[in-house]
Amino acid sequence: MTERFGSRSQETGTIHNEIGWVLDDKGDYDGALVQYEKARAIWESVRGRNHPDTAASCHNIGLVLEKKGNYDGALVQYNKALAIQESVLGKNHPSTAFTYNKIGFVLEQQQSTMVLWFSCPVDLTPPRS
Repeated sequence: MTERFGSRSQETGTIHNEIGWVLDDKGDYDGALVQYEKARAIWESVRGRNHPDTAASCHNIGLVLEKKGNYDGALVQYNKALAIQESVLGKNHPSTAFTYNKIGFVLEQQQSTMVLWFSCPVDLTPPRS
C-alpha cells in the first residue's frame, strides 16, 4: 500500500482505518488500536489536527479502549474527538451528538463500576495477620 500511495497519504490513512475496522470487528482490539493510531497520525499530518477525519480516528480509538474496559483512555479520546467536532462541525452535528452519547455512556459505565464495587456484599477487607 505504501508503494502505491506513499506512507503519509490520505489513502494510506484510509486503508489503516479500514483495517482497524476489520480487526475491531474480529475482536482484535490491540491490532485495531495500532491501525487506528496509524490512521490518526497520518490524517493529522496530512489533513491537520482540526479535521473531521482526525476526530473520527480519535473516536475509533475511544471505541476500542471502551471495549477493552479502559474508560479513562476512552474518555480522553472521545474528548479529543468532541473538541474537533464542536469546532469544525458544530454542537448540533450528528457526529458530535454521537460523541456526546459515547461520553455519557462511558461515564455511566464508570459510575456503575463504582456502585458495584461499593455495594459488593462480600467483605473485601484483607485478613489481618
